[in-house]
Amino acid sequence: MKMIYFIEHIRKVEKYFLERKYIAVCSTQEKAEEVIEKFKTYEGFENFPEGFKIKRHFIDKVRTKAKKERNKVYLLGFYHEYTDDTVDSKILGFFSTQKKAKEYLKKYKVKHLIKSKARGFYVERWCVDSNFHWEGGFF
Repeated sequence: MKMIYFIEHIRKVEKYFLERKYIAVCSTQEKAEEVIEKFKTYEGFENFPEGFKIKRHFIDKVRTKAKKERNKVYLLGFYHEYTDDTVDSKILGFFSTQKKAKEYLKKYKVKHLIKSKARGFYVERWCVDSNFHWEGGFF
């Protein structure tokens, strides 16, 4: 098993509404802390420096010959927006391949009695030690 360090930023927007931003997947705790220190200076994030969280996740360790695929992980998540504009989002796990993420999702749906065609589940490819969408901040 390989461990990764996932950074997200959470801030309270309204009484019952949290806003989440996924920041980065890092290979070490130290790299994650460096990313957070950099992001604390960006517009928007500078007003909410306490919102950064580092979560450890294990993924299966798979050796691949393709060098460009070695530093990729696949995030399996769930997202649903309700009619009152509240949002439910959850990370179900990180995986070494897209195929493994989809296999896990099938088992997850069976275990939790979710219809196979249920919407809101997604798989995203992330590069380890590379930032996601929010570099530079937010408004």
